[in-house]
Amino acid sequence: AMNTPKILHCFIYCKNLPDSGSSDKIDPYVKISAESPTVHIIDKKDKTETIKNQLNPVFMNEVIFEFEKPTDVVKFKLQNSNFLKDDTVDAIAITAIELQNSNKSNYFGYNQHDFANAVGKNGKPSSIFIQAIRHEDYQQKIEFDALAENLKDKKCDPYFQICLSDGGFEFHKIFSSDTKKNDASPDWGKISLPVARFGIEKENAMFILKAWDYNKSTDDEFVGSTRPNKISNGLAEGHLEFQLYNQSNQDDEMAGQMILRNFHLN
Repeated sequence: AMNTPKILHCFIYCKNLPDSGSSDKIDPYVKISAESPTVHIIDKKDKTETIKNQLNPVFMNEVIFEFEKPTDVVKFKLQNSNFLKDDTVDAIAITAIELQNSNKSNYFGYNQHDFANAVGKNGKPSSIFIQAIRHEDYQQKIEFDALAENLKDKKCDPYFQICLSDGGFEFHKIFSSDTKKNDASPDWGKISLPVARFGIEKENAMFILKAWDYNKSTDDEFVGSTRPNKISNGLAEGHLEFQLYNQSNQDDEMAGQMILRNFHLN
């Protein structure tokens, strides 16, 4: 019997990447390649974006491939982007079945794999974390409209992020919006995210929103973040309203509002 191909959407972050010690830190991205003849990259989605100067990168761009057998192997290559030629820092080959082993998942829904050679400056192995979402699970989406009001700076170029909270130890970014130019009341329109992106708690996961002001030549400026809430509350009430707070604004910590509305599961 022919095996029907199955599709996996993989989201990736890394921790504890090697630090060259020079001012020129690593500019990492991850690239996948087929190690088995029945593995095929889908839609040329074979690499993440590059994140400049970052030892703990969280990539937003997924990689997608199809496979037939549970033993099919995909290689994940940690690359350092360079002006002349990118170099491979390390690589790890993982079977389709191992990628999908949910018994090993952390709170955010990712499996940790340690690289064999790459070591961080703490002397521990560099790690890659992979969330492999089956195509059928990827189809189930949470949708809502996102907007903000009364952002402090009228000349703000705002974007926002959705970060999961594992109960206070760590915030993990799962979404970053596009940037609106020069807009203190931005409307980002419809946001659509696979339910699986919210980790093992799915729509009951706690999340916060962070708003940022994009700057071309300097670091983006932090606008504010919200208190935690749950997608399930949005689904129950139809919309959620958030106050943005910024501790560094001495006179007034209020930094505007964010509104998520028209919640539904698709």
